[in-house]
This record gives sequence, C-alpha cells and structure tokens, in this order.
Amino acid sequence: MSVSVVYFLLLINTLAGVDGVDADRATLARTLGMSRLQRFRLLQLPSAGPAILAGLRLGSVYSVLGVVVAEMVASTEGLGLRLVQATNQFDIAGSFAILFLLALLAFVLDWTVGRLERRLSWGTSPATL
Repeated sequence: MSVSVVYFLLLINTLAGVDGVDADRATLARTLGMSRLQRFRLLQLPSAGPAILAGLRLGSVYSVLGVVVAEMVASTEGLGLRLVQATNQFDIAGSFAILFLLALLAFVLDWTVGRLERRLSWGTSPATL
C-alpha cells in the first residue's frame, strides 16, 4: 500500500523536475552537441534533484499514512488496528500514545530525508553545464 501511495507522488514530482529545465540551458546544451545521456546526467538530473527530494520528503510521510490506513481497513495486527481498537474502547490515552508514535515515525522519516537533501545539495550552478 505504501509503495502505491508514494510511487505516483514521486513520479509526478520527478517528471515536473525533469520538464522544469531552463529553456536557455537546454538550447545551449543542444547547441554544444551534448548527447541525450550527457544532457540527462549534466542538465536534467541536477535540475530535477530538488523536485525528487521534495517528492521523497512528502512520500515518507504519506507512506506512514498509507500503511496505517491499510492496517485500519484490513489487518490483523499493526498500529492502525491497535488505534481502531483503542478508539472503539474509548481508550483516550492509548489512542494518543499510538498517534504520538505515528507522528514520531513520520518526523524521523522526514528528518532523515531532510538530512539526505542537505547532504546531496542539488545546487544547479552554471558551472555544472
């Protein structure tokens, strides 16, 4: 379930990043005789980097949401099922504890992707062309 939720989010962001290449740079790359692979590696991928990482950042949080909803609907174990059971039994403390764990998991995933984003630093300076 998580993969199906994140796949399309990441695909749309990646395509938007690849299509968002500056027209002047694309024209210059074609004029200089760059091959398609060179244009992809040196122009399109660095331009799409921030969009890809933004999609990963959103996807990390949405994957938790997708898994929990799938567990709520059709599962025999997991935090989603435990959350449904706790709310059906009016266990407010248990419900909030599970919600806190899920929020913490989403925060850790977002923080990890943020660290990855800072480490890669997909800057697109004119020197990369």
